[in-house]
Amino acid sequence: MISAACRESSQIHLGYIYAAAMLGVKLCEAMLRSWHDHLMTRLALRARAAIIATIYRKCLWLSGMGAGDTTTGRIQNLMANDAQFFLQIAPMFNNLFVAPLQIVVCFVWLAWLIGPSFLAGVFALFISVPCQATVLKIYFKAQIERLKVTDQRIKLTNEMVQGMRVVKMYAWEQTIGSKLAEVRSKELRLVPSSASCPPSSPFS
Repeated sequence: MISAACRESSQIHLGYIYAAAMLGVKLCEAMLRSWHDHLMTRLALRARAAIIATIYRKCLWLSGMGAGDTTTGRIQNLMANDAQFFLQIAPMFNNLFVAPLQIVVCFVWLAWLIGPSFLAGVFALFISVPCQATVLKIYFKAQIERLKVTDQRIKLTNEMVQGMRVVKMYAWEQTIGSKLAEVRSKELRLVPSSASCPPSSPFS
């Protein structure tokens, strides 16, 4: 009798209503976010295709003197890695506009719920910003070093394929293979350093 009276006074049916509302909101959020990611990824694919076509058209117009500082590895990196950057940033691009509003709303809500204690969270958030900047600096530095070695590997591989007759005639297979293995091992040593500190948003 007491438990039944408690349930009636607590209006337990409101709990089911709130749970159903939260479920519906999360389902709508998941569908809208998926649709947003789909649209942004499709836009990024078009941008990547346009960039690759522009690079290819520019390569066709490069003369021997104009292409002096441009290697095959650098061109392939521009097409593969730099153009791929649009696909990576596209789903998160609109966070530049939405994240400030979300942060303000969350802090106002926390201040209303728990009072001045929310300032500890604000302090921790602002402390994490310079830490994240340091991590990003290390990450991009490691990426630049790795891409330079990747340029060397692709350039060496391209020269080996184009000069295969000369390589076979002078029996340079082992020399070229050892050189490729050396450059590849150097590149693999740089991969963990860039993978150990992936860029992320401090507000996520």
